Amino acid sequence: MKLRYLLRHLLYLILSSATICACSHGSTEEKRIVLLIGDGMGFEEIRAAELFNGKPFAVKSSAVFSGSITTFNYSGEVTDSAASATAMATGEKVSNGVISRRIPGNSSDLKTVFETAKSKGYRTGLITTSYIIDATPAAFISHSDSRADYCQISLGIFNFKPNLTIGGLKHLYIDDFALNGFAVYESLEDYSSSQNPHIFIKLGDDTAQYEYDTLILSGILPHNLSRSAAIATNYLNNTDKFILLVEGGRIDHAGHSGSIENNVYETNEFFISAESIYNWLKKKEDYLMIITADHETGGLNVITDNGAGSFPAVEWTSDSINGIYSHTDREVPVYIYSDLLSENDFYFVEDNTDISRIINCFIGK
Repeated sequence: MKLRYLLRHLLYLILSSATICACSHGSTEEKRIVLLIGDGMGFEEIRAAELFNGKPFAVKSSAVFSGSITTFNYSGEVTDSAASATAMATGEKVSNGVISRRIPGNSSDLKTVFETAKSKGYRTGLITTSYIIDATPAAFISHSDSRADYCQISLGIFNFKPNLTIGGLKHLYIDDFALNGFAVYESLEDYSSSQNPHIFIKLGDDTAQYEYDTLILSGILPHNLSRSAAIATNYLNNTDKFILLVEGGRIDHAGHSGSIENNVYETNEFFISAESIYNWLKKKEDYLMIITADHETGGLNVITDNGAGSFPAVEWTSDSINGIYSHTDREVPVYIYSDLLSENDFYFVEDNTDISRIINCFIGK
């Protein structure tokens, strides 16, 4: 592991009562937690979308803390989504491909922030524009030696049984959810307001469709993530304690394919969702909201601002195989919002493992 991380981690253990956040602030029984992960979303991805829009994302200016975090895996190498999501979910570094298990190590399960929250009576929700057993959502509620062991990951998800699940069906069937006690809906359009204790809504047989590609083909923006977020806020509106994960999974896919058009539109949809959730949380109060990414994808560099409404000229600089760009070791953004915590409550927020510590501290572990 990287020396800076090891030294910081040691200091955290020594000064744990004073680092990351002052837990005494979170004394209320009403605690609302939302973690938004833009998969593959680095600083340049955000910049490209803002240049296209002709203005910055307004929600960024409301953060009580903003900065960047490192994302390397256990060995100090470029991470994949499984290792990075595990770090955010558990506070522990693992090898690439591992889903919330101590590998290297004894392969024991690592407790996630979702498991901690559920044990304390929180309702739980997962939303992704990727498929629901993809690495990022899986790491918060399941455990597996390999992100490719979809059977094991599926068992973990159905054993955990989130209250609200929205995403693609790849490697699953909708009957899998029905047989495990979920009320199932074939699409966002099919859903009507419900307080069933377990709900699954399908965004696609594989993943959700790209926003930009759908606009070009049909003339309509599907707003997959923001509509899903609206359902979540309605479903959780009368819930005092919940933890919700919202993943913009297709930002990563657009980065891998080197599509600035899809990347910009997926990033925009992600921030539309973030702003609507933030405005809702402000009215509810007693909240913690975190916007971050698991890694950067594609090595995106913005070259030229072509003005609002036009895509900027860019280059993709990461290694590529057959036109598929790889992840990079770039630091990624983090924005933290809370009415119970202030900037002074966040120390040593430098690495993706700090995300779980912030959440656990807020929960009052």
